[in-house]
Amino acid sequence: MHACDFWVRHARLAPAPCSAAPRFPGRPVPAIPSSLALSAFTRMSGNRLHELDRFLSVLLDAVAAGHGGDDHDDRHFASRHNTSGKMLVVEGMLGMERHARARLLAIGRISALLRHCPSPADTPALRADLQLALGRDTPCPPRAAPDSPILTRDSVLVICRFYAALGDRVLAAAAR
Repeated sequence: MHACDFWVRHARLAPAPCSAAPRFPGRPVPAIPSSLALSAFTRMSGNRLHELDRFLSVLLDAVAAGHGGDDHDDRHFASRHNTSGKMLVVEGMLGMERHARARLLAIGRISALLRHCPSPADTPALRADLQLALGRDTPCPPRAAPDSPILTRDSVLVICRFYAALGDRVLAAAAR
């Protein structure tokens, strides 16, 4: 199962805004108090963003090991935790256009916030990061209610598609 499929399937734990997520016949949705469900969904979303970033990081480690040249230190490169920094290096190695850094940094900030703060405030900075993370040209509006999730099912899919496309681009450039 693809990591994004796993995430979308479990989006059903989110409160009402994600109620369009697929239901599984014969499996009841647990009765979870709304605030607890939102807190759990928020942390799960942050962890899943972190997992997507980690998958990309491991891919970049493998590509860099195969294309790094004599002066490339695989262990040092793999020990770096900043995926957007790794992406810059790999894009340079492969002669790729560099356009993913700002979006990766925004996703990283959102991930950290969601993992460590179960009910983050809806701030202009968070909305700006969401706008970058989702690749939107227009600003993200404030949340409809304080108890609505930061990431909707649709925004999860947009971020998953971004990571999938980025991974595909890296692999295509590495194969040349």
